[in-house]
Amino acid sequence: MEFKEIISTITGKVNCVDIGIKEGILDPAGVQPGGSEYLGNCTEGHASENQRCLHIYDNLGHCFNCGYKFNVIQFVQDQLFRGRTPVSFWQAIDYLQKEADTNFDFKTQRKKTDEEITQLTILTEAAAYYHHLLLSNKEILEFCQKTWGFDEEVIKKFSIGLATGEGLFKHLKSKGFKEDQIISCGLFRLSGVIPEEFFVMRVVFPYFSGMFVTYFVARETPFTPQNDYEAGRKYKKMLTYSEKRKYLSPFAKNNTLYNCNNIKGASQLVLTEGVCDCISIANLGVKSISPVTKKYSKQDFETIKKQIPLSTDLIIINDNEFNSEGRKSAITMAEELSLEGYQVKVVEIPLDEIRQKKRSLSEQMERKDG
Repeated sequence: MEFKEIISTITGKVNCVDIGIKEGILDPAGVQPGGSEYLGNCTEGHASENQRCLHIYDNLGHCFNCGYKFNVIQFVQDQLFRGRTPVSFWQAIDYLQKEADTNFDFKTQRKKTDEEITQLTILTEAAAYYHHLLLSNKEILEFCQKTWGFDEEVIKKFSIGLATGEGLFKHLKSKGFKEDQIISCGLFRLSGVIPEEFFVMRVVFPYFSGMFVTYFVARETPFTPQNDYEAGRKYKKMLTYSEKRKYLSPFAKNNTLYNCNNIKGASQLVLTEGVCDCISIANLGVKSISPVTKKYSKQDFETIKKQIPLSTDLIIINDNEFNSEGRKSAITMAEELSLEGYQVKVVEIPLDEIRQKKRSLSEQMERKDG
């Protein structure tokens, strides 16, 4: 069993609300019918007119006033011994193992796992920081609404954030991370003595796998600077480890699908080209995931095979450009997945009149060239 699966097993056997009540952190009056949901005062203790601003459900918590977000592990770390000795990740796991009545032995893999956990924890903390920045920025909130129809509820549901290009390094240091750990996480580039944030004035979309963030993709906004690092790049993906970037953690990698938490228990999945299409479909209650790419690579294909069971029916919906690139890519992926035993359908979104004319012209030019 892989490490993340073990952690999911442990956290799946505990209830964040029960722990909060047991330890005197949460008010029993806030427990909702069923016992796994809570609505009450924020544990951060800020003054608020809304006395029911903290919502906990399915071991995930979010304060709608201050933006504080946590999973059950972070809840134990942040809240259980507040004012006393800080609780490490492993101390939180030891506590949760007792609550879950499990006895997994991590001793043989702790050294390797510590580096992975540090990487995942930094990215998860960065996602919370980005999310708070977006909720505080009226102009970018309006941009999200106008561009994709994402209101504040959708932004909170998918933890969408804003990278301003400032403040992340200082924030992560304040959370106890070391400078080398922060620099190696994939969210900073080295262009001199001082590391600079890789995303600047971009809307960021975190990839969650279980309770952790593993990766980011970021989309430009009207406020993205037009310099050598940003111009002409509609989307940017988090930096990953390679021979050219040995300063990065080997765990700075992209080996998950966007919205992969949606896969569990799904008999049918919609596979989209872009992250925003994936969110729009998922927000309608339809199970959807995305590799966030126009042209599927061998790695994308292997990730899909690894994460999606063969019993899952797939519907591929790529962008429908006038040059037919999205359609061709979808058909290629459908053919390859069908050979592996998947039941696959390709759905094509109709072109508007202008794009249809462009496609007809493009096809005529191809015939002449041929």
